[in-house]
Amino acid sequence: MKDQLTQNNIENKIKQQSCLGSSPPNIDILLPLVQTRSIMAAVKLGIFETIGSGKLSLDQLSTELSLDKDTLERMLYVLVCAGFLTNNNDTYELNTISKRSFLRESPDNLIGFVEYSYVRWHLLDHLEDVLKTGAVFENHECLKTSEDWSSYQKAMFHYSKHIAQQIALLVPVKEHPKKLLDIGGGHGHYGAMICQKHPPMKSTVIDLPQAIESSKQIAIEEGFNDVVDFCPGDALTVEFDNNYDVVFIANLMHYFSPDQNLCLLEKVKKALKNKGTLAILCKGSIQLYKGSMNKGQNLLKANRLLLSRINVGERKYQLNEYKTWLESSGFTNMNVHKIGHGKIVLTAYKQNQ
Repeated sequence: MKDQLTQNNIENKIKQQSCLGSSPPNIDILLPLVQTRSIMAAVKLGIFETIGSGKLSLDQLSTELSLDKDTLERMLYVLVCAGFLTNNNDTYELNTISKRSFLRESPDNLIGFVEYSYVRWHLLDHLEDVLKTGAVFENHECLKTSEDWSSYQKAMFHYSKHIAQQIALLVPVKEHPKKLLDIGGGHGHYGAMICQKHPPMKSTVIDLPQAIESSKQIAIEEGFNDVVDFCPGDALTVEFDNNYDVVFIANLMHYFSPDQNLCLLEKVKKALKNKGTLAILCKGSIQLYKGSMNKGQNLLKANRLLLSRINVGERKYQLNEYKTWLESSGFTNMNVHKIGHGKIVLTAYKQNQ
């Protein structure tokens, strides 16, 4: 049969194509699809958690989790070949990567990130429609249950762990601060790190009601609930309190139109004390490519940019646009800090005339 997908055929094609720096299309289509869904299922059905730090046979796993033995064996084979499990003497064991990534007891676990992949899976169903019409599918429309919201907040918290401490060092805070407002802050981790660096300041997170409950739980589990309070509200419509020393806005303004951002900044200015600090975490200027492109170059970035376009209609605001909005709203002493991961932190001060 033409292009029959046998094991020998796959291996031969990979060897042949590796000399050219690419893999055959049928491999690129099949492998990521099945491997990703196998990881998702192993997390959702508790397979990684059940194995834990021990060793279990196929029969033990099938019995304990009430799973079909034949299907389970095939999926475990995928996970072994992908490097997430080992199989010795017909028993399965997690390797170091899986223990760190897929056990809830691990402080670096990716469980929320994996659980949120089910939402992303459904979002990708809309790729063709977005290509045809340009009309995006709002991410929040896919968050139909409290479990969906919980996985979303956990995934966002996972991202924050890589940069929150760095951001806290970049946000200037005047002496004797008391109040920080974290707008659209979700899990509240960024504001919490700033407050912990500047005691006795406390953070108030304003976010959608659906996000609040799971965010509170993250703060408790991660041990920063002592410096964070949560308040339900829409950033564009809720009235902010005043006399804040710092206002922090993370990954929010690219969802809004220019007019909405100007209105938001006017509200922020009223909420800040004189000489208070505004800090904005946002993406740097989105550049899809420069010059010629090669396979594998910035592949992760390319995937993230496409996904963000599908689910939020991410606007490609440039740094100068943020600066213009801040100047128009009366903020001064702007500074720009690049922090990696394609992110920048903008800081500015409120200066009463």
